[in-house]
Amino acid sequence: MNYKYYRDLKHNYLVVKNEEQSLRENEYQMKILESGRLSGLLPCDVRNVNGEQYLYYDMGSMQSLRDRYTSRGMNRAQQLQLFSDMKEMLEGLSEYLLGEEGVVFDIDSMFVDMSTSRHSFMFCPVAAKESGFETFAEQLLDLTSSEDDEAATAIYELCEYASGRGAMTMEGIEKLLKNSEKTTAATPTPASVSIQDPEPFLYEGDREAMEDEEDEDQEEESRGFFAIRKHDNLGLKRADKRLAAKVQLLFAILFTAILAAMVYIRMNFVLTQQENYMSMGVMAVSVICGAMCLVSGLRGIKGKIEPTSAMGRAQEMISEELEEPEEDEYDYDYEEPVTPGFYKTPLKITAAGNSEDGSDNRTIVLDMDNEPKGELSLYSRNLDKTVRIALNRLPLTIGKMEGCVDKVIKDMSVSRIHCRIVRDEDSGRLALIDLNSTNGTFKNGLRLQPREKNYIDEGDEVRIGRICFDCR
Repeated sequence: MNYKYYRDLKHNYLVVKNEEQSLRENEYQMKILESGRLSGLLPCDVRNVNGEQYLYYDMGSMQSLRDRYTSRGMNRAQQLQLFSDMKEMLEGLSEYLLGEEGVVFDIDSMFVDMSTSRHSFMFCPVAAKESGFETFAEQLLDLTSSEDDEAATAIYELCEYASGRGAMTMEGIEKLLKNSEKTTAATPTPASVSIQDPEPFLYEGDREAMEDEEDEDQEEESRGFFAIRKHDNLGLKRADKRLAAKVQLLFAILFTAILAAMVYIRMNFVLTQQENYMSMGVMAVSVICGAMCLVSGLRGIKGKIEPTSAMGRAQEMISEELEEPEEDEYDYDYEEPVTPGFYKTPLKITAAGNSEDGSDNRTIVLDMDNEPKGELSLYSRNLDKTVRIALNRLPLTIGKMEGCVDKVIKDMSVSRIHCRIVRDEDSGRLALIDLNSTNGTFKNGLRLQPREKNYIDEGDEVRIGRICFDCR
């Protein structure tokens, strides 16, 4: 079936041309479809343009099954959600005496709402029957996550069932759902453990992907973990020093009291020669120790204690460097672009007129054609921190929803699944594809049509939402 994508203001449409130019044979189906009574189907509107009839299916901000699960694959929970919605849709068709003949079984014609995880299907009475449920099951096999053994086993069994003669779509779906119920019933569940519904955006397969991304973030955080630990220990040491300063002041007061007691005894009592010498010694020790404790305690309270060793000075320097800057509005990964071996020989700077080869003020022309050329990357240029998107592993899906894309950009203007970059098999060039994004994808200032290939080269400007990237 031939169709195209069209964007009108804030609506995204999948447009199908009626080649027969007549809806009399399917008049009842079209009236039911346009009425919007059937839940689970894409809203459809019939329009006449230049004497030709077109069916406009409103996709909204939904993503096709291919775009949704190409990066991470479909796990068992997502698989059950798809077939449960499909069963509900087919039962709704039967209530209006409609069969599955008009349902388009194709992963590009079935869509998932990223906010609710519910699926919508395409019902087109005028479309030619190009693929059936058997072909659809084989397509799902390619989208199923290889890490989820239960999902892979279930889809293999569905493919075997669909390949049989006289296989019914509804029976195959019910068989898959019943196998899931048997597996759930066979798994013992403790009475003390309560089962809760999964969160809207978090599935079992996505958790593993999120754990991989958390491991990458943990590698970056581990670089400064040891220094931050030193910083915490340094703060404890400073607190200990201040406490010690207070104790020293307490000892200074104590020595002053001893000195005052000795003076009182000498003035009011008659002492022997031995007692006289002993009291003088106690007074001298009290004066010296009291003065030292007083000076050291005052310095500690005022924070004027200087580090007495090289280790102390190093800790003071670490504490200054570890002062955390204020967080930016958006959290981006910063990667410094490095091009190893850009110059063939080391660059040596000499004084004017004193070049070693005897030449004065001459400019050497570099042979740029023979310079090493690496893979292209996208570099942001309107953010406080540079975001680098390497284009060495394709296809690459970009968006803000973790677990669904390959490169996460946390920005409110970026859609959950925004765009994809692929390499064209014939020409080998890079191609940018907008995936029905809300704020659009732009190349050199021109907005791209949804799901349309647009080649990008070095020097092009790519804008994703409000973030501008340079391709170099």
